[in-house]
Formats: sequence, structure tokens, C-alpha cells
Amino acid sequence: MESDVKLADPGLAGVKFESESEKITTYHWKVLGVVVFAYLFDGLDSMIFSLCLAMIMTDYGISKAIVGLIASIFICGQILGGLSVGVFGDIMGRRKGLIAALTTYCTGTILCALAPFWQLFSVFRAITGFGAVGAQGPMSSLLAETWPAKYRSRVASVMMSMWGVAACFGAVFVMIVAPKWGWRGTFIIGGVLGLVVIPFILKGIKETGRFSQVAEERKEQKRSFWADLGDLFSNPRWRKHILIGMVPPFCQLTVLWAFLTLLPPYVMQEMGYSLNKGMSWFLVTNAIGTLGFLSYGPIADYFGRKPAFFVNALIPAVSLPLALMWAPNIVWFYALSSMALFGVYGTYSGIMTYLPELFPTKIRSSAVSISNQTGRILSMMMPFLLGILATKIGTALAVSLTSIVWVFMFIPILFGPETKGKTLEEITGAGS
Repeated sequence: MESDVKLADPGLAGVKFESESEKITTYHWKVLGVVVFAYLFDGLDSMIFSLCLAMIMTDYGISKAIVGLIASIFICGQILGGLSVGVFGDIMGRRKGLIAALTTYCTGTILCALAPFWQLFSVFRAITGFGAVGAQGPMSSLLAETWPAKYRSRVASVMMSMWGVAACFGAVFVMIVAPKWGWRGTFIIGGVLGLVVIPFILKGIKETGRFSQVAEERKEQKRSFWADLGDLFSNPRWRKHILIGMVPPFCQLTVLWAFLTLLPPYVMQEMGYSLNKGMSWFLVTNAIGTLGFLSYGPIADYFGRKPAFFVNALIPAVSLPLALMWAPNIVWFYALSSMALFGVYGTYSGIMTYLPELFPTKIRSSAVSISNQTGRILSMMMPFLLGILATKIGTALAVSLTSIVWVFMFIPILFGPETKGKTLEEITGAGS
């Protein structure tokens, strides 16, 4: 399917929509570089929290149940941010949405370090989550609307792999900074670094040609964004895609937050790992997990999005319970927990590849955010409930039980459209 529409964006002059050309240009690499660095700092914030959690618990004198509550409040902030920034990105553009989100979560990270008690800390974590997840809609839309269809899944996997890179960097970062300046100093330095880098990573990035075209059409037709958003709910096809799109985030986030929130304190407090040994375990699991991010793209581009989802869901469903309930020694624990994170991270790559493909440009950022955040809403109480459950039956068994949620992944696998190798226009049947 070819398009005769020229780009309205002068920053992409001479570059055609991905439906017209498979040529990779310097600008494509620049866009990938922006989302890579943006997601690196997004992931770093979450990793700093997870890795400093044992120190935070000691400082505030809080229990696992309170930690679960803080995580649930953080998820509430993520949901609000995802929905708000997603809509903002469809009204004002992907670039402005990304700038607003990055600034918010870096500022929130710094404020966390200044919180004198855990209740205020949880509020600032919500602000951080608002910006961190808010960035995902504009980031994924920016990438999907710029790169050729042939490479779309692979570059999305590269972007998502920064979560794993952030985990590895975060482990080293915490080992260097935390012993000297504590968890508060770690949060401040992490947040300031992000604020300093924002102007540099966004320099030279223009609005996408697809969004510029939509903005021009709205202006000419005197049609508002809210009218376009109404189509998301009135059109049976988009309603179905919303329902399909919310399942992978629910499954993935339930297991991910159990892993990040409960396991670092578990290995250091219950398994007896020191801070450095705990960071080493986290470093190894995330280094291997990063390969899960990167592996999803080639698998999805060769076999299809749905087979890639199935493989990545099956791996943690089997390996995580084995790591916690069976592993006879540290080698097996490292190997199996690393395999689990490999699959969890691979599924995360799938979400950021698949969801932007399901909706037309005029509502893409909002639709991605709504489906993603609906899944997040369904999972938002899981950290709190798991914290309570861990207190009653033990952390290992509580986290192992999260493998049950992967059964729901059969919904998108069975009923979702296969989007492999298709342009955005071919998938949605829309001119934009």
C-alpha cells in the first residue's frame, strides 16, 4: 500500500512515510537515539527504587505491606500519567509530550530524596510514575511513526532493552553512590542527571510527519481531537483492540513488579545476600534479561508478534516458580531467575511494539496509553496484595503464584491481529 502524502515536517524533508520506503536515514538513527536515552533514564528511576528499597525500608521503618502500598500508589501515578500524557501527545505532538514526561519523572525522583516520611515519599513516587509511564505513549508513537515497517519491531526492542541496561547501570550506580551518600543521595544524583541530559537528547528532533499531517487535517476540517477520540470508543474495531491491548500489560506488570519490589529485599534480607552480592545478582539477572528485550524484535519480525508473545510468556511462567521453590543452589537460582526476567522483559518489548500498531495516527498515543493503563489498573493492587500474601505464606511462594496470570496472554494470542511486516496504514486501514 503506497501513500502519496508528503511529510509536513521540515525536519524530515526528503524522507517518506515508512509505507513508502525501507531506506534508513540519519534522522531515523537520531530518533532511535532519543527514545533510547529517554527510556534509559525512565528505567534507571525504577531500578534505583528497587535497589535502594532495603535501605528505604530501614530508614522509614516500614513493613513489606507498606512497601506494597507504596508500589500501588506509584502505579496509580503511572496510570494517571499514561492517560494524561497520551492524550497530550495526540493534541500537542509526540515531542512535546515526551519533554513534559521526562521533566516530570526526573523532578519526582529528586523530590523523593527530600521526603521526611514514607507517606510523602509515596506521593512523590506517584509524581515520578506519572512522568515515567507518561513518556511511553509519545516514545512508542514517535518510533513507530518514523521507522520503516520492516524494522519497527526490532528498533522497539532496542528501545525497550534500555530498561535492562538501566538495571545493570543502576546496580553499579547504587554500589558506588549509596554507600557514600545513602539512598537519598542516589535519588538526587539520578534525577539531576536526567534533567541535565533532556535538552541534549531532544536537540534536533522534530514532530513526526504522520502527526503533522493529522494536525493539518484537523485544522482544515475544523475537527477537534476529542471528536477523533470519540471514534476510539464508537468504532467496534478499536474497542476490540483496546480490550486485546490491555491484557499483555496486566500480565507483564503483575510479574515485573513482584520481581522488582519483593525479590531484591528477599535476596538481601531472607537469603542473606550482602548489598554488593544483592546488586551482583540483580546485575546478572538484568544483563541476561536485556537479551529478552532484544530477542523479541527478531522473533516477532520473523515468526510474528503473537508467537513471540507466547514464547516470552511461557519462559517466566515456568522458570520463576522453579527459581524460588526448587533451585538447589545459587547457580540454579541465578540461571532460573535470569530466564524469568528474560521472558518478562521480552513481553515488555512486545507491548511497546504491538500496541502502537493497533491504532491510527490520530488517536495512537491516546489509544496506546488507554489500553496500556487499563492493564495497569487491573494490576495496580497486585504489589499491595502480594506484600500481604508474602507476609502470610512467604515471599518465594507469593511471587511464584504470579505465574498464573500468564494464562490470560492467550487472549491477544488467539484474538489479536497479526501485524508482522505491515505498514501502519495497512494494519489500521486508515490513511493516517
